[in-house]
Amino acid sequence: EAERPANFNDHLIIESGIHKDDDIHHEQMTVSKSGQDPQTFQIHGKYIISQVKSGMMIINQVYAHQRIIYEKYLNILVTDSRSTQKLLFPEALDLNPSDFTLLLDIKEEIIRLGFDFNIFGKNSIIINGIPAGITDINEKEVFEGLVEQFKLNKEKLEIGIFENLALSMARYAAIKEGRLLSEDARRSLIDQLFGCKNPNYSPFGGPTYVILGMEHLEEYFKDKN
Repeated sequence: EAERPANFNDHLIIESGIHKDDDIHHEQMTVSKSGQDPQTFQIHGKYIISQVKSGMMIINQVYAHQRIIYEKYLNILVTDSRSTQKLLFPEALDLNPSDFTLLLDIKEEIIRLGFDFNIFGKNSIIINGIPAGITDINEKEVFEGLVEQFKLNKEKLEIGIFENLALSMARYAAIKEGRLLSEDARRSLIDQLFGCKNPNYSPFGGPTYVILGMEHLEEYFKDKN
């Protein structure tokens, strides 16, 4: 993949809408002598590296963003605080009969996420708007992925509609592996992750970060003589 400008993904890191836990963030992060947060680094478009008090923190950017997205949309669903961005050109989407029936069953909840759509003929809809903050993602793919993931979650998990939809959004609206993030975007992701209620794990169970302590780093460079 061709290298992108440094600010290419600034807009992908969306506001979580969740109260930031300053104690967690303060405990994890440290500052440089100048009083500024230490510089972050991105490895292979997958991991973000940052200095912390005890050593080095390695963040999985996909898992971290999934956690941010999950808590953001769960909060939107619970508080009914949706925000919609209208599409310049509405998109038509054809669904199979079973997916269309499912869509009708959860129509109000999907609208509550921030989607705006109308029924258009048999097993078809017109997408007029999507949740604010979602960019660089095909609207039809997100909608189809949302319905498909909802079905899978429903079959495998005993969870409510709100949690199911938030999980589905986390799967399809989070940034993907390989995306390059600018310094500002990396810092924003770290801030938002530690503003989540459960920053340690993605909503699918994977750890969002690990801490490599100084003692472990020093062990790698231990003089053998």
